[in-house]
Amino acid sequence: MNYMYFDIECCDGNHICSFGYVVVNDKFKVLEKKDILINPEMPFKLGRANFDPYISLAYEEEEFRRNPNFKARYDLIKKLLTKPNQIILGHSAASDLNFLDIAYKRYWKKRVEIDVYDTQKIYADNFAPGKCPSLENILKDLNIDMGELVAHKSCDDAELTMLAVKEMCLRKNISVAELLRRNSACVVSYRLLEDNQKRSIIKKRIKSLNKIYNDKIGADKIYFSASIGLNNVDHRIKLIEKIYRNGYAVTLDIADSTYIVCNNNIARRENNLLAAANKEKPQLISYNQLMRMLTRK
Repeated sequence: MNYMYFDIECCDGNHICSFGYVVVNDKFKVLEKKDILINPEMPFKLGRANFDPYISLAYEEEEFRRNPNFKARYDLIKKLLTKPNQIILGHSAASDLNFLDIAYKRYWKKRVEIDVYDTQKIYADNFAPGKCPSLENILKDLNIDMGELVAHKSCDDAELTMLAVKEMCLRKNISVAELLRRNSACVVSYRLLEDNQKRSIIKKRIKSLNKIYNDKIGADKIYFSASIGLNNVDHRIKLIEKIYRNGYAVTLDIADSTYIVCNNNIARRENNLLAAANKEKPQLISYNQLMRMLTRK
């Protein structure tokens, strides 16, 4: 199994100007490394009034302009992202997936569906709980010397991300495969990002309902497990509103729930959260059981 670490730089916080990567084996031996420069066909806005006043790209603007645009680079990037027997990793992977999605839509290219292990999340969960550290701070915390590698050069940032993972494995005395197995919840994909957007909408509605039905503070609380999926936001919101009208409440904290709506069983991460809370396990119910509960009142 090979491991590809990748990083993206943008000209303005949204539009890609470089895609860099490094491929290593399970012993962290570098097999391939490259920086793919892209003409963003957008103005470069890196100054104080824009997204990051401190960023300094590794190449001059003219160098980016001399290269093909994303449409011309698409096939190469797709090939890199879909190689067999390969696991993909990246620091703050959700951001890079978003940059790629902007480019896919802009140039009318089919989205490349991938799963990416977010090394920022892995580090935070294992070494800095509750924090969201930058790559620079992770390198400092792990005492990793950048040497001749250059920050904001995509292929070098990809290699630095790899070195951070290597150091994490050394400190835990485990293989990279075992590190990823233990941190399976740190995988990012477009489906998960879209689900997070849906959950954000639902969270806002639950918050407003809690204000309207403030007498339900002590009511039995219902939690929807990730195991049942989330396809239709409007349908879920209507169901939640019905739950409140029938004397129950909804919670996003599984440890605070009375009932968990799920398909046969709950997700592994949810089971871990319950174990950590050290509380009596809530009652598992099916969607049909929930509907019967709501018709009894």
